[in-house]
Amino acid sequence: MKGNLTPENAENAKKKETAAKAGAASLLGQAVLYLRLLRPPRPRRFGGAISRREFLRGLGRNAALAGLAAVAAGLIARGGRAGGSERCINQGICRGCGVFEDCHLPAAFSAKQAMKA
Repeated sequence: MKGNLTPENAENAKKKETAAKAGAASLLGQAVLYLRLLRPPRPRRFGGAISRREFLRGLGRNAALAGLAAVAAGLIARGGRAGGSERCINQGICRGCGVFEDCHLPAAFSAKQAMKA
């Protein structure tokens, strides 16, 4: 079929090529627009006033950063434990459990206290 180039085939191939170029240009344009929205604002040289849009964009950026920092702090404070989602895998029989030493459930805590005494 490649060798059989009729005017219709050539026209269809040209349309496909043009559509592909337009799609790539559109995608490139969207990427450039996205990157422009994410870049930090330019520094003000003479302390001029900023526009409402720049203020709100900076406010949103800083709020997102604060939220990310809060999530990271929560994960660090938790220390890798599963928090409240930990479940007993041995039906409440703590002494023979394989994860007894690392368990943070109240029943395991009581069993550990009883073993110390």
